[in-house]
Amino acid sequence: MTVLVTGSRGRGASTLIGLLDAAGIKVTAASKNPADLSPPHGVDTVRCDLTDPTTFDAALTGTDAVFLYAEAAHAGTFADRARAAGVEHIVLLSSSSALAPDAAGNAIATSHLAAEHALSTAADTGAFEATYLRPGAFASNALQWSRALRTGHAPALPYPHAHGDPIHERDIAEAALAVPTDHAAAFRP
Repeated sequence: MTVLVTGSRGRGASTLIGLLDAAGIKVTAASKNPADLSPPHGVDTVRCDLTDPTTFDAALTGTDAVFLYAEAAHAGTFADRARAAGVEHIVLLSSSSALAPDAAGNAIATSHLAAEHALSTAADTGAFEATYLRPGAFASNALQWSRALRTGHAPALPYPHAHGDPIHERDIAEAALAVPTDHAAAFRP
């Protein structure tokens, strides 16, 4: 099994790469600028720019599963190219905003919904399975508060009394790891 991880410079994707590698699963780290990546020793890198469909085929060659960031611009093309490459499963990092009652009118949710729709259209034909991870706020976003806190100030928040449940990127990576590896187990003799 080979897993292509897009957006490999991100915290969740880079953590997933380490988890896949540690589990002995062949992983390819993909990025718009693969020279900027520093994956574990032995992990291949490839250029895959989700805004440039000409990079999809080379990135998808020999891939069984994909961890995909929700980039709506060419999600349908990516799904078509994944189907042609024989990809069996795509795990899409979407957003909890896609679940909101006003999702169709929400700028963040709209992009995620479009990516989900493109994948579900292809998955409905039996081309591959698709799983959507829909986390809310990432825990590392709180790092932006560090300067204010170090200087004794409160973080500038738009809704200071609002409650949120940020999720750590490692938890997202562990969920993403479980999907294709459990999926692959179903195909083992």
